[in-house]
Amino acid sequence: LVCPDLETATADCERIGLGCNPGTIDVCNHLSCDALVARATCLGMPSIIVNCAAHSEYAPLTSHAYLSWKRTLDVSLLGAMNVIGAFGAQMVSSGTDGIIVNISSINATLPVPGYAAYCAAKAGLEMLTKTAALELAPHVRVNAIAPGPLDRPSRLATAFPAFYDDLKRRHPLAQRLTCSSDVVGVLCFLIGDSARWI
Repeated sequence: LVCPDLETATADCERIGLGCNPGTIDVCNHLSCDALVARATCLGMPSIIVNCAAHSEYAPLTSHAYLSWKRTLDVSLLGAMNVIGAFGAQMVSSGTDGIIVNISSINATLPVPGYAAYCAAKAGLEMLTKTAALELAPHVRVNAIAPGPLDRPSRLATAFPAFYDDLKRRHPLAQRLTCSSDVVGVLCFLIGDSARWI
C-alpha cells in the first residue's frame, strides 16, 4: 500500500490488515517510481496496481494559475504515466501477468467550470489507459474506472453545492452520490478472472 506519506500508509495498512507493507512514493518523480518497483520486486513482484493518486483545486482558466494547473496535471496524469511505465516495464520484461486499474473520473467527459486542469487530466488518463492496454498486452491488462462524485467532503462539493444536489436528484438508481463501496465493487471485478477479456 503506497501513500504520499508513511504515516498515512502505515495507518491504512493497519486498518486493512492482510499483511500489507506500507510505502511512500512521489508519483511526479519517475525515479521515485523506479525505486518503488525495485523495492516491490524484492518483496515479490506485485501483479495488481491501482493508480489512484489525484490532485485538484479550483483554478479558473482566467486566473492564469499555472502552478496549480501544473500540479494537477503532474499528479493526476504524469503520475499515472510514471507508475504505469515503471511497473508495466517490469511486468513485461519479467513475463509477469499483471493488472493495472486507473481511477479516472466522470469529469473526463463531464466538464466543471474552474476545474479545467482536473477534467483535462482525467480525459488524458482515459486515453493513457487505452494506449497502455495496447502497449502492455498480452501480459498486462489495463482498465480504468470513472466514478461520479464521491459522497465525501471535497473542495468541489463545497464550491458547487447546487451542482451536487442536482446530480443526486437526477441519478436514476438511488438519488445519491457514489459511495466508496461502489468503486471497490467494480475494482474487485476488474482485477478478478471474470474480467479477463476486458
